Amino acid sequence: TKGNAGQQTQTGIDLMAQWRFQIGADWTGDLWGNASWVDGEIDEGNGVDWNLSHVSAYKLKLGATLRYRDRVTVTPRLVWLGDASNGRKNSAKPPERLITDGYAVANLHVGWHKLLDGKATLWLDVYNLFDARYYAAHGSASRTFFDMPQQPRTWMASLEYAF
Repeated sequence: TKGNAGQQTQTGIDLMAQWRFQIGADWTGDLWGNASWVDGEIDEGNGVDWNLSHVSAYKLKLGATLRYRDRVTVTPRLVWLGDASNGRKNSAKPPERLITDGYAVANLHVGWHKLLDGKATLWLDVYNLFDARYYAAHGSASRTFFDMPQQPRTWMASLEYAF
């Protein structure tokens, strides 16, 4: 059974910015970003402190939404997460924990609006646009994955229709 892990403390900050702009008469846009930092430790009560598990200390999200009239929207987005401990002990260097490498992934969201007499919108979402291979911290027991493979490039098309 799992026992009490002791005391956990954390400190962090989250900063966001957005800028709306106009390009000529037909185009508008938004640039936006978010940066966050968190630090902390877990004290097991035995004199050994270790970093927070399953948490990236640094995260960055950047994106833009460009609009052509009320007809087309294009939103590229970049997400970057730093390395994360998965909580599993590193037997070669106790009391350190195993680390899952950070990653960056790009997504794209495109919409075509006012179709079918203005009643429909067609959406195309592409996740992991550049088909990057990356992993997320997962599990802490010796018999579980600790680098969980994430989805390759996926896409989804959807039609929204107002009756």
